[in-house]
Amino acid sequence: MTNINQNQDQLIDNVLKGSQSDFIELIKPYYERLYFKAYSIIKDKNEAKDVLQDAFISAYLALPKFKKESNIYTWLYRIVVNKALDHLKSKKREANYINPEVNPYAEKEISIFSAEKIQQQQEQSELYEYLIYIINKLEYKYKEMIIMRYFDGLTYEEIAEVKAIRLGTVKSRLHKAKELLKKELLKEGKFNVMDFFDL
Repeated sequence: MTNINQNQDQLIDNVLKGSQSDFIELIKPYYERLYFKAYSIIKDKNEAKDVLQDAFISAYLALPKFKKESNIYTWLYRIVVNKALDHLKSKKREANYINPEVNPYAEKEISIFSAEKIQQQQEQSELYEYLIYIINKLEYKYKEMIIMRYFDGLTYEEIAEVKAIRLGTVKSRLHKAKELLKKELLKEGKFNVMDFFDL
């Protein structure tokens, strides 16, 4: 067991004994990533923060049920996504993972493309918008895989855990999704986007 896992288990034990401060330490490393996940679904800063707070409260209350052999991040990720989607349903919005008009990573000046491949901000913006357009055309099960892997940064194993599906299913869906993207990008001559997905 790694030191990270040992520290995680110790924090969980402390929380279960009543230490609220250790719960903050437990979730702190994942706060930013989970916030951007909630924001990418809801598209509203304040609502995303509210949903994240609600998700953390639910996680705190449900922590006794958490199995230590699982990954704490994927467990929190699942709770945040479910809370965000429930929030959208309550407001009768369409539950899309990505809004083509909003780049949630822009505020942090995080580019999903390398500086070597895209030299100008305008080019980056155009490529991003085109990429989102193409991804949103995919069948949901393929779009979801692309987003979780390349935008949320989950490993194959983490995706399998979040979706409760076999690792082989994750790999096959991602392979199919990338093939569909590659076909469309080749058709449009967008070769400078293809390296992002290792196509």
